[in-house]
Amino acid sequence: MIYRKVKTENSRTFYQVYEGEKRTAEFSWRMEEKAAGTRFWIEEIRLESQKDQAQNMERILHFLQYKCLVSGCREMYVRLHRKNLFAQDLYKRYGFSIIARAGGDGARADGFAEYVLKYTLPESRDADFQHYIRRKRQRKKD
Repeated sequence: MIYRKVKTENSRTFYQVYEGEKRTAEFSWRMEEKAAGTRFWIEEIRLESQKDQAQNMERILHFLQYKCLVSGCREMYVRLHRKNLFAQDLYKRYGFSIIARAGGDGARADGFAEYVLKYTLPESRDADFQHYIRRKRQRKKD
């Protein structure tokens, strides 16, 4: 896969992903400064085809993990609509977990529309490799 940076706009960085000449995905991320520290947010990941979605998603998340690390952050965050079960499953397989509910509009009985998911980067490169091996073994069981 080839990752091409398209632009940076309003603190958001946009990429397109290619396999050969074919665009397979696009994604964006941003850094958010808070009093508690800097947060790395995955804004959007769009996969172009149904084929190999889980594998392409994992590759993109691994690339974003690298970007997060070199940016000085130790955690990645993403907001997902609560009904987007497919995306939730893909992120959870990678190691994200739901930490909060967000986006309440008061119209729903439960008052929220989104989940905030978080992924903590491994402490070392060795830990990252061990995490990769565990994910690979888990996929073989599925």
